[in-house]
Amino acid sequence: LVAVALSALAATMVARWIGREVSALTDTARRMAAGDLAVRTSVEGSDDVAELGAALDHLATSLSSAMADLRAERDLVSGILDGMQEGVLLLGAAGQVQLMNPTLRDMLMVSNDIVGRSFIDAVRQAPLLDLLDAARNTQKPRSGEIELGGLRPRRLLVRAAPLARARGALLVVFVDVTDLRRLESMRRDFVANVSHELRTPVTAVLSATETLGAGAIREPEAAAKFIDIIERNTKRLRSLIDDLLDLSRIEAKEWKLAPERVDTLLALQHVVSIVRERAERQRVEVSIDVDPAVHSVVTDRRALDQILVNLTENVVKYCP
Repeated sequence: LVAVALSALAATMVARWIGREVSALTDTARRMAAGDLAVRTSVEGSDDVAELGAALDHLATSLSSAMADLRAERDLVSGILDGMQEGVLLLGAAGQVQLMNPTLRDMLMVSNDIVGRSFIDAVRQAPLLDLLDAARNTQKPRSGEIELGGLRPRRLLVRAAPLARARGALLVVFVDVTDLRRLESMRRDFVANVSHELRTPVTAVLSATETLGAGAIREPEAAAKFIDIIERNTKRLRSLIDDLLDLSRIEAKEWKLAPERVDTLLALQHVVSIVRERAERQRVEVSIDVDPAVHSVVTDRRALDQILVNLTENVVKYCP
């Protein structure tokens, strides 16, 4: 009976000790599960309970390192998305916004609380929604340009690609091509205008040359008139070519003004000689009236010519 009593007492003490150790391990495991990966079991010994504690400590260390790596990767991706000039949108299978970088929020003029909401409710742009539906239904990448109205009209190039991990999920990239399309339009208009401006003097020179070749060269008075036409239009061609070269230098940021003292009367006479023929055709009279107090100016001669020729030609074209 004494042996049985002593054995029961010893077993009870061992069970209580093991229970306390297991309870401590259980509490540590709960804290780890709650996110506190800095906690440790601090169990000493070489029995099974101590090995379990060491395993939990090792698990916490590994999880802490993995979480640090994940946070660093998340911060890197977030920094990349925040610094991109392109807009990035991630849509879930149900069409809810899972990610939208600041650039896209600025493009679409939406608030920061759009994440988790339906994209259709936040952005009501039919062409954009049609493109997203086409990519989702066909499960193939789709791209196109859309016009956004409102306070800041924009033209966006949109590419939507399905994600393999979840059917219906989309990754959408937006590129603002507003300035690019405007420059392309300006370039087309510029080429058309230059072609028109070049055609006029070339036609005049060709016509005068043909007339001289047909026999007008033997008539001194007529020949002098046609030679004057050729000279004036040749100068006009040279001026247009110089303008093109100046434009090239401006685009290359190499164009600089060259100020000099310019005689005002001579500068105006040169401008009138350029527009005289068109003015005569339009029955517009161009006269020069120079204030004696401004007989000369310090300016870039060619830049002044460009400004005055542009103004005078517009007057001849559009004024009675």
